[in-house]
Amino acid sequence: MIELRKLSDVADLTVGYVGTMGKEYSSQGVLFLRSLNIKPFGFDLNDIKYIPSDFHMKLNKSALKTNDVVIVRTGVPGTCAVIPPELDGSNCADLVIVRPHMEKIDPYYLCAFINSWGRSQVSNVKVGAIQKHFNVTSAEEMLIPMLNLNEQKKIASFLRNLNDKIYQNNGICADLEAMTKLLYDYWFVQFDFPDENGKPYKSSGGKMVWNNELKREIPEGWEVDKFDDLVDVAPKLKAIMAPDYQEKGEYPIIDQASNLITGYTDDKQYLFSNETGCVVFGDVTTHFKFINFPFAKGTDGTKIIRAKNERIPALLLYHLIKNCRLPNVGFARHYMFLREVKVLVPPKSLCLEYECKTRWLMEAWRLNIEENQQLVSLRDFLLPMLINGQVKVSVAE
Repeated sequence: MIELRKLSDVADLTVGYVGTMGKEYSSQGVLFLRSLNIKPFGFDLNDIKYIPSDFHMKLNKSALKTNDVVIVRTGVPGTCAVIPPELDGSNCADLVIVRPHMEKIDPYYLCAFINSWGRSQVSNVKVGAIQKHFNVTSAEEMLIPMLNLNEQKKIASFLRNLNDKIYQNNGICADLEAMTKLLYDYWFVQFDFPDENGKPYKSSGGKMVWNNELKREIPEGWEVDKFDDLVDVAPKLKAIMAPDYQEKGEYPIIDQASNLITGYTDDKQYLFSNETGCVVFGDVTTHFKFINFPFAKGTDGTKIIRAKNERIPALLLYHLIKNCRLPNVGFARHYMFLREVKVLVPPKSLCLEYECKTRWLMEAWRLNIEENQQLVSLRDFLLPMLINGQVKVSVAE
């Protein structure tokens, strides 16, 4: 029978800085991790903050070291990752910091357990009626299956390889989207789309005309329309509320959060078939997502936007929307502002040529997303069997 030990028996625990931070951030200095930077098994540093070194010295208790396991307390409690060498010496706010006793437990094994099985323990001890919350005292009581250290390391190595593939796929997806954005900027922002001779239009002296609505020059033959005249919002679909999200399921849930996929469901009544692709817009968060696979719509405030005709393909619509400047009115609805934005519309032939050149990129993007869903399912399926000994990790000679 596998021995279970409290987390406090095999690690030291504390909590990151809890307090007002607005005036403490700086443009450079010590990296400062927050809940939104922590993803299962890894980190998202796109919206990273910094603090001055003198303030960092005052927060010595929350300074991070290589192999620390950081666990989200607020938002999606139980999400955790291991601090790699490149984040050694950073600091953090509102995270549970677990410093494993390395002679007893492998940090990557611990991280895998908490992200998978341990999440159910976290769910049972969350506090806070509105904001999901998880505290250090509860973390200390978490029960950890104690395999021998060698077995822990084998399991951790296997899972790290799976996670590395997942993050590699994420990187490929980011690169593929960046390639479509590069072509969009070149053609539709700089106006160097191919002219009738295949040369860059504006750089080769293509005719530009003044547009009074946009107060700038645009290529001859291009039009300006109000955004609301170009798109339709998908008919009101039944949305899944956040408490009903599953960690596993047949259909991915897309909502207005920053993550591409925020949960799963097996209930087909929520499914949006999405044959031609669409843009998902967060009416409150203003996050935009290009989606080219079937999904279930999550939470109120998630709008599914499609062009009224084939003139504007879904990917081009996505970049057009991302290029719009919307006022930040805080926790309020924003689609009313998006509807009124004036949009520069290229000729249909150029729009379709853009789709033709980028279609294979976003098809590769979709395949990588689907592969990641399969890898995550495989990882979560194997972990309990690895822990209870039903499946063994063999080391190649």
